[in-house]
Amino acid sequence: SSPPAVTSLKLIRRSGGIHNRHPGRGPRALQLDCPSGKTFSKIIFASYGNPVGDCSKYAAGSCHFSNSRRVVEKACLGKRGCSIAQSTQNFGRDPCPRIPKSLLVDALCG
Repeated sequence: SSPPAVTSLKLIRRSGGIHNRHPGRGPRALQLDCPSGKTFSKIIFASYGNPVGDCSKYAAGSCHFSNSRRVVEKACLGKRGCSIAQSTQNFGRDPCPRIPKSLLVDALCG
């Protein structure tokens, strides 16, 4: 069976394990924070569109903005915290206009 649809989810990893998980329901911006003394060292996965899955298994859905990782990396790498606006203004031309959008990010703090 297919993984479930994601409304909004962020995973923040520390030392190879999941440090924090926060599902949400459609915030206009996704706030990501590393623990004190840590910064984002890698964006493992990012998908704005209709990503599917949960904390252990996820994937881009049928609607995916190809620049998702690049947008998140620009906003977050090297910082302790960042906020990513969930909008086509932030991610660019909408490849699937009638599909509700969410953002899934898996990031590593180091």
